[in-house]
Amino acid sequence: MTDQPKFTQFRGEGVFVSGDYRINMHFTVQRQFSHIVFVVQGDDPINALYQQFTKKELWSLSGQLEDGRPILADQLILTKIGSIEGDAEFSPLADVVIGQSNPSPLVEARYPLVGMFDGKFSVEDSGWTIEVFDSEENTAHVKDLSKAWGVPLEGLTLRLAKSQTTFDEYHENAREIMLLLSLAVGNGVTSNRQIADWGNQGTMEVWRRFTGDEIGPGEIVPTFRLGRFLEQTLPVWRQWEPDTKSEARLAVSYINLSGTGYLDTRLFQITQAWEFLAAAWMPKGKLNALENDLRKRIKYSYREWKKEHPEADPSGY
Repeated sequence: MTDQPKFTQFRGEGVFVSGDYRINMHFTVQRQFSHIVFVVQGDDPINALYQQFTKKELWSLSGQLEDGRPILADQLILTKIGSIEGDAEFSPLADVVIGQSNPSPLVEARYPLVGMFDGKFSVEDSGWTIEVFDSEENTAHVKDLSKAWGVPLEGLTLRLAKSQTTFDEYHENAREIMLLLSLAVGNGVTSNRQIADWGNQGTMEVWRRFTGDEIGPGEIVPTFRLGRFLEQTLPVWRQWEPDTKSEARLAVSYINLSGTGYLDTRLFQITQAWEFLAAAWMPKGKLNALENDLRKRIKYSYREWKKEHPEADPSGY
């Protein structure tokens, strides 16, 4: 029997706050794929939770996990309360932060990659060290699980390093690299955990869902050439205008969406990708006089044909 994919679970204690309400509770936080849920359980399964969590507004949590790390979560929405087990569940609408931020410059940032299981490499680009390496899990086994269950799982890990660079700048570069890798490996490559590392001054882990976890049609760049692929494409990507980048992102997403589903839907998604690319690169301009005259004649001919054969095209297609 095939193993089930693992999910992360931590226990802790903290203060749930909503307006003037402050409630100290033990909790369990679970993360399965990109889904995160906080579970609290009252001492009295029948009444306690109803009395404590009656407010409909958003909650926040400031607490500590059993391993000693602090945890912060804003914009928690109450999704379930008063089940047979007497628990309440919250889902975060924003980031969940585990660990402590640090004002010192980052040493590196790591991004466990969802949807990428092959193709380790290390390259340098514009002062960045970019490395993709094995995670602690057995990557081949996780790849088999992802295929067997049809779900996006974490495989390899992306490591970035550049001196005097903010965490947001790391995120921006990581997103661009993941997008290009998504195109190369023909599969949505993303990250639902981002780890800031200050060396001996500690780490901070952010649970934030990045988009792009589609299960795509397969690689177009051999895994042993991925490093070279990035070396060639990243400098070109950085020269593009924001509108061109946006169209390219959409095209990559639709290409990878074409890997599953009915054939007509998959063909539609490929044609959509072509449309996005055409919008990004086709020269824009007006019809010249000759082209405009041709357009008028075609429209006139269609109107005359429609008068003679009204039943031929009732929907006007």
